[in-house]
Amino acid sequence: MIALAVLVTEVTSESDTGKADARLAAGLETAIAIYDRHVEEARTAGNELGRDPELGAALDSGDEARLNGVAARLAEQHDLAALQITDQGGGELAAVDFTEPFATAEVELQAPEGSSLGTLTVSTTSSSDYLLEIEELTGDDVALAEASGVPFAGTAPAEGIELPSNGESADVD
Repeated sequence: MIALAVLVTEVTSESDTGKADARLAAGLETAIAIYDRHVEEARTAGNELGRDPELGAALDSGDEARLNGVAARLAEQHDLAALQITDQGGGELAAVDFTEPFATAEVELQAPEGSSLGTLTVSTTSSSDYLLEIEELTGDDVALAEASGVPFAGTAPAEGIELPSNGESADVD
């Protein structure tokens, strides 16, 4: 899912518009940097998990219960927000809290001889934790929107709010 961060601030007069634009730009840079950090954390965790011998053994065994148990243990030990293991065709083999993964990284799982066993997808944060982190750092209300512009999560109510088109601005009450 592609998402973008939207920072919401009040502009009380036209003279403040330039300051608000700069503040929003700084907030967006912060949001992007935090998102990138979470993706890198997920990649690092995924690479570490991919080397776990119990995960390899569970994959080799084909035992669904065993694989789910290993996935749950790994997610808990590494404080992951979400984890999913898929086979070479993309079919889900095991998952932990994978209903709305956010800031994910994928790691190819390989057998010792190099053949693909599937993919491990990992997330170290949820969208709500990400939004709270940005709000704490910027002091602004924030929301996430789908590429279509439809808000789907935020720290401020988003009901009835329509976001402006890409490259456009609008007042939001």
